[in-house]
Amino acid sequence: MINAGFNIAVVAKDLWILDYDERPKGTITDNLSLYRKRGTCIQFSPRGYHVFYRGNNEIIDFFTNDKPDTIRHGDMYTLIAPSKVDGKSYWWLDDMKGEILTL
Repeated sequence: MINAGFNIAVVAKDLWILDYDERPKGTITDNLSLYRKRGTCIQFSPRGYHVFYRGNNEIIDFFTNDKPDTIRHGDMYTLIAPSKVDGKSYWWLDDMKGEILTL
């Protein structure tokens, strides 16, 4: 039996996790091509989404002019799917079938 109420987090260590608190206007379906163009793992959170990169230097989202609300790296962490907050789930674009982009 799975215990309800437990969440999973990843420590950023060698990752750069760009945290966007709001999704672009429109539905997620309307913006799938935008998300997929980033060429890396993307996770949706209850409020927005996270873009995952691997690299040695600070990475600002070079695919668009959008600036993330938070950049997590090193000892920072983020919740990952299948975590839930206030009954709302985290989930991966394309069920995380891609790889994390290395820059």
